[in-house]
This record gives sequence, structure tokens and C-alpha cells, in this order.
Amino acid sequence: MNIKSIICLFFFLVTPIFSNTSLKFSTVQNSVLINMTQKILEIAYAKLGIEITMDQYPAKRSLLLSNGGKKYDGELHRISGIEKKFTNLIPVPVPIYYLDGIVLSKSIAFDVKGWKSLKPYVIGVRRGIVFTVNGTRGMKRVLFNSNEKLFNMLDNNKIDIVVMTRMSALKYLQSHPEIKVDILEPPVQTYKMYHYLHKKNAHLVDRLTLVLKQMEEEGSIEKIKKDYIQELLKK
Repeated sequence: MNIKSIICLFFFLVTPIFSNTSLKFSTVQNSVLINMTQKILEIAYAKLGIEITMDQYPAKRSLLLSNGGKKYDGELHRISGIEKKFTNLIPVPVPIYYLDGIVLSKSIAFDVKGWKSLKPYVIGVRRGIVFTVNGTRGMKRVLFNSNEKLFNMLDNNKIDIVVMTRMSALKYLQSHPEIKVDILEPPVQTYKMYHYLHKKNAHLVDRLTLVLKQMEEEGSIEKIKKDYIQELLKK
């Protein structure tokens, strides 16, 4: 970190925050990334003297609540670009995770070359997961409310392929070894994931950005991610 950044960081951290000392965020129910991103953000917000809590909801409802801003102060983590539709949400411009969207199949093999390569198949996606819903728009797709239902339909040949995050797939398959599917490479797309603040908390964006940049440069974000993933895949 250069001298200018250090001075700016010092200024932001020593200046008192006259808003709430606690914030509450919504997030996607049962997301495999919750504990990891929550830990990153708990550390970052603690440096600003703020405690955070979060509530889990179905994916679409979570966005509606965080964008509404009545009960919640933002969204724990989402892929980049959701602010185009949910315009009250402001991304904190430091990625806290890089998310691989992958294709899973039981009996079909093909080269994954972006979303268009999925078009010939019946695709299963989870309702409310923005990147899969947007990526498969106009295709032969079926929306489900849970990963369990997605894999059940794939296993019973009711759909051809499933699109979801790599981490969610690995975690589910680890706990359900009876399900035999293949992960088709490469990822259909890789996304940056950001923390989002409701516009009523816009005054915190610059402060939090500096803190997260500092954590990124000192390697603490990467360490939290690696430790979490290793522990997750052991269970």
C-alpha cells in the first residue's frame, strides 16, 4: 500500500461514524458461501466499529428485501451487475470471491463454450440465482427451488444438464455420493462477487472499499477463502 493510500485509510478509520453501529444484510438461503463472506465482512466492518448480522431468504426475495432497504442495509454477496436491475444497491468495488458457473451432466458430454453452447439441452437452474436465470433466458429450461430438486431431476433424466456454482455442486455431491454426474469444463462463465450496500448507506462505500483493499493486499481475504474451502470440503 502506498503512502497516499495509508493516509486515506487512516483518515477514514479515525473519523467517527455517526450512523448505526450495527448493520443487517439479507442473503441467499443455504448459500455455501455465506460463512466465508460473512467472516470477511465481519472483519472489515469491525475495523469501522460496526457489527453486522444477516438473515437468509430464497434468492429472489433476498434481493427484493435488500433493494427495498426498509429492514436491511444491503446484500451480503452477489455477482456483479445486479445493480442494473436492483438500482438501490451499490457494489463495494473490491471482489470478495470469484464464482465459477459450471455445467453438470449425467449422460451428455459436449464442449462448454459459453451460454450458447447449452441451447440444445433441457437445462435445470435454481430459481432466483441471477446468473443462471439470465444466462439461460430464452432456452429450454426448468426452474427449481432447491439444489436437491435439481440433482433429483438430473439423476432421474428429467433434465439434460444443470447449471450452478462450482462450490455448491462440489459440496452437494460430497454429501450425496450416490449421485453420479460429471462436471463439464471449462466453466460456462466466471463472475466477480461483491458485497452490496443499500443507497441509504452510500456514505460507507469509500470507507469499506479502503478496508477491503487493505485486507486484499495483505492477503487476509485470500487466506480466509482458502481456509474455508479446505474445511468445507473435509466435511
